[in-house]
Amino acid sequence: MEAGFLLPAEGRGRQNQHWGAYARTWENFRRAVGEKGHLAPCSCGTNIQLGYCDSVRIGSDIGNAGAWPGAMEQYRQGIAPVPALWYKNRTFWVNDPDSIQIGKGCSLGEARVRATAAALSGGHLMLSEDLERVDGERLEIVRRLLPPCGQAARPLDLFEHPFPEGYPALWALSLDTGIGPATALAAFNLTEATRSFRIEPGMLGLEEGREFLALEWWQSRWLGRFDGPFTLEVPAGDVAVIHARHTGEAPSLISVSHPITGGYIVKEVVFDPVSGTLCGVLATKAGLGLVLFGHLPEGWALSRESRFHGIAGAIGSWQCEVVTTSAHTSFTIRFERTSP
Repeated sequence: MEAGFLLPAEGRGRQNQHWGAYARTWENFRRAVGEKGHLAPCSCGTNIQLGYCDSVRIGSDIGNAGAWPGAMEQYRQGIAPVPALWYKNRTFWVNDPDSIQIGKGCSLGEARVRATAAALSGGHLMLSEDLERVDGERLEIVRRLLPPCGQAARPLDLFEHPFPEGYPALWALSLDTGIGPATALAAFNLTEATRSFRIEPGMLGLEEGREFLALEWWQSRWLGRFDGPFTLEVPAGDVAVIHARHTGEAPSLISVSHPITGGYIVKEVVFDPVSGTLCGVLATKAGLGLVLFGHLPEGWALSRESRFHGIAGAIGSWQCEVVTTSAHTSFTIRFERTSP
């Protein structure tokens, strides 16, 4: 449907009555829903929805899951406007990136792509599945997106590969968290071959020349210890989400397995070098099994107690399992010195 102001002069008089009826229809919808309700339609002209709807579809149809790679181009073109309109989220409207599909009709890679794009849009999360038919592994994909932070990721390569042939592949979401400023960097590979990405420290909000640990968040896979750019390989039709933080002289927290932003639910993190304890609070729902990821510097080790539910890695990393017990769950990870 064309916007009214784009109609030729001779057709405006004839069409004005239709645009007026269309506007009155949305006005009636808004009245029926009320000011406290959330009006989230499907797709139509953005300029017509603006002012009446709370959410607006910001991309074209992304198709049903399970038809990749043949239908990957449709998805790629449908999702490309989402990062380009990041600055309009919650200023003009709430982004509607279309529904998340994670069912068995698609690969886990495709499910991760669809979930990541929706979560980093900063808009609402709408799940389009029969939950009775979805297994626990795929439901966990959705749990790992919650709670949504409401802030949209910025594209770092918006103009390098323009629409419609290209798409923004690097989306960066930077937040202030309980462990300090943090950036979640998504690298999308919407092609039919493995793609290599050169990851610069600045993309992750880090300083060049200063050591850091990097984690691939979706698969809980440590990427390594770096002080400059590194290469990341992403399989065809998949996405990697990177969390990284600078290393220091004391044990520290880098990321959390829920949600995709890493430190969004973490509050009041403090390390006490005398007792060797890293303490904090997780603000989320009760009954979630989470994993904490962190840095373990030389001279420190996980305590015997922490090794019952945690493990240390060869690159100076650690990770521990935690189960939340309330809306605000305190955690304590204990460390011990291995040298003075």
